Amino acid sequence: LGFCRCLGGRPSVRRDKPARESAAGVTETPPPEPPQPPLLISREAVRSTVFGAGNPSLPTMTLDQFYDFQVKKGMFPAPPANASSVVKAYPGEVQRIDPSEELAAASEARAAEADAKEEAHDEEQLRKARQWDEFKDEHRRGSGNRMNRS
Repeated sequence: LGFCRCLGGRPSVRRDKPARESAAGVTETPPPEPPQPPLLISREAVRSTVFGAGNPSLPTMTLDQFYDFQVKKGMFPAPPANASSVVKAYPGEVQRIDPSEELAAASEARAAEADAKEEAHDEEQLRKARQWDEFKDEHRRGSGNRMNRS
């Protein structure tokens, strides 16, 4: 009892008493949150997002629309007025010339040149072939740079 009187006489204890009393009333717990509904994912819902239009990887515009959009933004140069690679048959259809014919002709010319060198027994070609054959004899397959792995 003497101890309590001693503490009660101190000014800091008297000052803190209203704060302690108000803190004692604050101990109420907030109301609990309502439970979340269960998350149900059906197989059809997932399938529709993957194979349907809900998939974000499906294109939203054609390549021509993308090019026109980029030209308007100034990211791509405008097409030349007399473009020889694009021929319009009628408005709305674009025909592109296939460059594969030119590439095929060039590869045939290279193959014919290589055949002519081989048939003529070109010294440079023979030397390269012999060096490659010797290299293959001396080095087994996969024995190149192992990137510091043994």
